[in-house]
Amino acid sequence: MIRATITTLGRLFLFILLGLGFLILLVRSSLFQEVDILFYRGFLLCLVAAFLILLVASLMWRHRWADQLPLIIAAAALSFSVNLTFLIVVPVTIDRSISVFLLAGIDKEAALGRIVTADKLRTLFINTYVVDMNQIERRIEEQSRSGNIVVRQEQIHLTPRGAEFLDFARLVARFWGTDQRFVYANTQKDMIP
Repeated sequence: MIRATITTLGRLFLFILLGLGFLILLVRSSLFQEVDILFYRGFLLCLVAAFLILLVASLMWRHRWADQLPLIIAAAALSFSVNLTFLIVVPVTIDRSISVFLLAGIDKEAALGRIVTADKLRTLFINTYVVDMNQIERRIEEQSRSGNIVVRQEQIHLTPRGAEFLDFARLVARFWGTDQRFVYANTQKDMIP
């Protein structure tokens, strides 16, 4: 019994690694390249990788397919779960991370022999990240395509879907005790009219 369990866990682990390998290959392919929001493309590629795991596992056990069906489904589900977790924790975080941007700024300034202060980082963030890299426009475009907002005559409005997502985000933030300012826009200043 213990031997069979260890063998099954070993197989599942190998499928997880194979699924991650599939995801890495798929990311380098042109599949879904027209989807330019990293998370959405990555999600689709995670589904394809899970399907490939389903296919490989089904072919491996084609003569005992009915007996191995729970293992085949578990392999695909675990592969999808691990790949999605990897996608969110590594590439999506790096793509969105202000902290990574600031670390790169510190590195660049240090390489040029310059002293880095909080004021310099603030200026770098505002001038480069927000203004030069058009991060506000990028987020408006992404949220519009996601259906959370709609832009009409340069005015931005929250959609019912966006309001539902924000309610969900607030619930998660309260439960996990995260910084409430991010989900309530609580700042010391109101937006400039």
